Parts: sequence; C-alpha cells; structure tokens
Amino acid sequence: MSVAPVSVLRPGLLSGRAIAAPAPWAMELGALGADVVTPPPLAAGDDDGAFLRWAGELAAVDVIVGGASHQAPLESAVESLWLTIRAVAVTHWIDRDRDGAVLLVAPRPHPEPHAGALRAALENLARTLSIEWARYGIRTTTVLPADTTADDEIATLVAFLASPAAAYWSGCVVELGAAAPSSHV
Repeated sequence: MSVAPVSVLRPGLLSGRAIAAPAPWAMELGALGADVVTPPPLAAGDDDGAFLRWAGELAAVDVIVGGASHQAPLESAVESLWLTIRAVAVTHWIDRDRDGAVLLVAPRPHPEPHAGALRAALENLARTLSIEWARYGIRTTTVLPADTTADDEIATLVAFLASPAAAYWSGCVVELGAAAPSSHV
C-alpha cells in the first residue's frame, strides 16, 4: 500500500517550531503551525555582522530552510545562504545544547551554465555540514527537485523534513521526481 506524501502532513505538525524560511515555503510551513521568519537578503557590503545581528534578534530557531535560484549569480546565491546558515548556527545551536536542522532546496535542473554547479554546491554544503556539525546535533538535508516537480511537492517534503519525524535524516540528498542523469559518481 502506498501512502501519499500529503497524508503525513497535518495541522499543527510544526507547532512550536521556529523556522527561518524564504517566501516560497513560509506559507506552507506557517499553515502547519510553524512560527516562520524570513531571512534577510544579501545586500552589497553585507558581512557576517549583518546576519549575526539578524539572528541575534530572534528568540529561537529550530530549522533553517534555504534555497537559491538559478537566476541569481552563483557566488552571491551561495554566499547569502552560507551567511544565513552560519549566523543561525552560531547564535542558536553551536555550543548552546540545542539541536537544529538545515534544509537546502536546490533549483530545478536548468540549461543556465551555473544551475548544475549551484545544485552541486548545495548538495556538497549539506553533506559537509552534516559531518562537521553532527557533534552539535545539527542535521542537514538537500532537496533536489526535477524539472517536473511541482512547488507543492517541494513544500510537502520541506514540511516533513522540518518536523520532528525527520530527526534522523542528515547528510542525505532527496531527489524528487524524474531527475536528470547525475554527473557525479
């Protein structure tokens, strides 16, 4: 018997969870009971300080959801995401006896020259952080949607991964739909 992914989601699933997530997933996560805040965008001249101040103003963060568009320049997309993740981790999780989760959502495969590189960068970041930050109880996961993956399918998976039910998922990549052939071994 197969169970539709939507059936695991219920109102209140994320109650009591503080989640930093950008607009594409904020509404879905909020509808499931999460207290959602939106990370700041990277502005010219921003450094660690701006993101650390933002994270320091938050009472708590349990999960950070990040992603990047293939339309954004590769360096700024990864830099903004890294600064956000690092600020939340050092402010709320590392050496604070508090677990956390980092969920990275890669862009869909796209013919843009750097779309594949961005997907690989997010996968590599999650795998590396899963090893480096495991001692702090921080888990990381990457979602790789296919061209045909619907936004609600991504939101459903993100909601599940943000829930306590996914506490054992770390360092893995979840491919949604019929993914393009992988170029890595």
